[in-house]
Amino acid sequence: MAGWRRISLGLASALAVVPVVTAGGAMALVESGGSAAAVPPATVLAAPMIPGGALPKVVAGAGGRVGYEKSSTNWSGYVVKATSAFTAVKGAWVQPSVTCSGTDTMAGFWVGIDGYGTTTVEQLGTAAECLNGTTPTYYAWWEMYPGPAELIPQSVTPGDTLNARVVRTGTNYRLVMVSSAGWKFATTKSSSSAANSSAEWIAEAPSTSSGVSPLADFGKMHFGGGEAADGGSYAPISTFTADSGPIEVVMTNSSGWVISQPTALFPSGKGFAVKYK
Repeated sequence: MAGWRRISLGLASALAVVPVVTAGGAMALVESGGSAAAVPPATVLAAPMIPGGALPKVVAGAGGRVGYEKSSTNWSGYVVKATSAFTAVKGAWVQPSVTCSGTDTMAGFWVGIDGYGTTTVEQLGTAAECLNGTTPTYYAWWEMYPGPAELIPQSVTPGDTLNARVVRTGTNYRLVMVSSAGWKFATTKSSSSAANSSAEWIAEAPSTSSGVSPLADFGKMHFGGGEAADGGSYAPISTFTADSGPIEVVMTNSSGWVISQPTALFPSGKGFAVKYK
């Protein structure tokens, strides 16, 4: 698992962004001007999907399509597979607050390419951490796994809307995040080993050097505006048919109990909710 390292990033000009939630869970951002402050880094973050013990079962997908439900010990959300190779993924979410109950817990929320059956992930998102089991801390990050997760030194607060995207041109990856708190982050990194074979919208139990961390109680959160490009134009999550359609990933613990589960896709095919169990 990659650890954080404190960095000094060149940020794009700050933007004040007003979140707009549309029917079916889609989200958009309206830009003006603004600024934001830095937040402290955590110690660890995201990793590829760790399969759970349950066998996949066929479930009904959006629009009459058929997808698969699979279990994981660290992911919950949706995955789509490429017929050629993904060139982009984007999505938006509202940062949920977490309830701390005396145990050190974490939760991460992100969009990205790869990690489903691969050892690379190109991603960015936010996280919530219960420090010492009592104090919630929120922050933003990006990662070119298996490289280290890196802090985005800007503020994250429950209720913020985050728009994020990863765009690939050849072996270069442009990672962009815009926050309703009034900031924008962008960086370009390269990878010649990435598979570009899947795209994801995920709530995660981040990993530490000791393994998967206990998942923080985030209640319920929403992803919207979920689209990806598989060698062409952006298309909604629901329209991808490789591997029999969108893959719904349910997070389970080591005993097989569900601890985080996505809803069915919204009618737009671009959004869904994830519930902490």
